[in-house]
Amino acid sequence: MIDSGISKRQNEDKNIDLLAAQRQLYFEAKRMTFYQFVLSVLIPVTLPVLKKNCSDDISRLSFISVFAILILVINNFYFEKQVKIQRDKAAKIQELFDTDVLEISWNSQLCGSKEVLHNGLKIKAEKYKKRNKTVDNLSNWYPLEYSNVAISAARIMCQKVNVSWENEVRTVYKYFLIIVLSTSSIFIILYSIIENNSFPDTLISIIIPLFPIGYYIFRRYCENNDTIISSAKLHGRLEVVWEQVMKSDSTDADLAVSSRKLQDSIFNYRSNAIMIWDWIYYFKREEQESDMNEVAKCVVEEFNKVKF
Repeated sequence: MIDSGISKRQNEDKNIDLLAAQRQLYFEAKRMTFYQFVLSVLIPVTLPVLKKNCSDDISRLSFISVFAILILVINNFYFEKQVKIQRDKAAKIQELFDTDVLEISWNSQLCGSKEVLHNGLKIKAEKYKKRNKTVDNLSNWYPLEYSNVAISAARIMCQKVNVSWENEVRTVYKYFLIIVLSTSSIFIILYSIIENNSFPDTLISIIIPLFPIGYYIFRRYCENNDTIISSAKLHGRLEVVWEQVMKSDSTDADLAVSSRKLQDSIFNYRSNAIMIWDWIYYFKREEQESDMNEVAKCVVEEFNKVKF
């Protein structure tokens, strides 16, 4: 059996810290997206109630109308930027881990300086460790089966893992968005019809809250679809490279070049993929991890049959 060294490297303390820092950054980014959800969905749902309670006060009614617009401004010019910054940092730290564990050359033009990325990394890692009793879940990030394959092929097997199971989770998220929009719309429309006596008041009670909610859901829905499309394209590139791995005339140097190009695509995917809350991932986590380990065994068996 060949030991590519992946198992040992991914369990080194420095790489555990990289994954802990990455998880902390994703946690902070996802927390920010929750604040977005509260601001853009949960608060607007209460606006018809507030309007009803102050319908005789024109200044308060105007404030509620302006507040709906303010929600959009805060979301677009603060939350969107902060989530993007955190997501990009997390993707770069994951890149540090991958390039070390999988022995891939660093692309400074794409990801910047390694030294800059290490600034504050330890602090983020410690924050993650304080929030979690153990870091055992960060060990063996990639299937151990791949440690029994030469590194030139093993790194591409690991790259396949990175995007192999996300689309199913993103489909769940898509249905979640549809449910949120449907339930909030039904509540706002019914409440407004019941509580308002005139058509203009009813119309205002419906339009004001649904505008930020609809905008938020529509944007998340489109971003999620874009991520699914990007994932499908990345899968296509992975399959092309995997076919190269399975060819008898492929050299280690050829595979190293292909792997680096593939890693560029993986980084771009990670830095642009929409954030999904952990509870949606956990909903499928146990099933996905079991499937991933079974797939790993099949991939290694397929590779060994062709190469040996």
